[in-house]
Amino acid sequence: MLTRDALDELYRYTEYAWDVFAETMRGLPPGMLTQAAPGSGWPSLRDCYRHVVGAYDGWLHYSLKRGELINPPPERLGTWDGIEDYRRRTRATFRRTLAAVSDDGLAATFAGVYDPGAAPETQSLADILGNLLLHERGHHGDLSTLLYQLGQEPPFVDYRQYAVRRNAQAAQ
Repeated sequence: MLTRDALDELYRYTEYAWDVFAETMRGLPPGMLTQAAPGSGWPSLRDCYRHVVGAYDGWLHYSLKRGELINPPPERLGTWDGIEDYRRRTRATFRRTLAAVSDDGLAATFAGVYDPGAAPETQSLADILGNLLLHERGHHGDLSTLLYQLGQEPPFVDYRQYAVRRNAQAAQ
């Protein structure tokens, strides 16, 4: 099970990576967020971002009942501002959940069937929260591929870069 400190570190890293991607996304030509990207595995950047942020929404709001499901329609996510607003709202639930729960609460288990046709799973709250953060991280490669397929330079969001920056800030 991931500790609170590990979850906090992964949270900070995914914030860093989001900010780096956001800088790239804000500089894209109009319409590129929803433009088809053949060969990427995703129809568009928006679809990949909707999937990533939707995982927070589904797990936190639907499965764990930590708030109301947001689930905006795709047309509300046709701009970077719309995607950032969706993520801001779901990540706020993540932070509230982590702040409100004790260490024993992080170890509390939940059982359920989360994939159609699969056997029931039992996971701790810490495992679910950690999976959300690692799920986001796992899609950084997809986002980079989408950008490349669209003729854009993907940003560099390696954990090493984050750690160097974090360590330099801590030394000040």
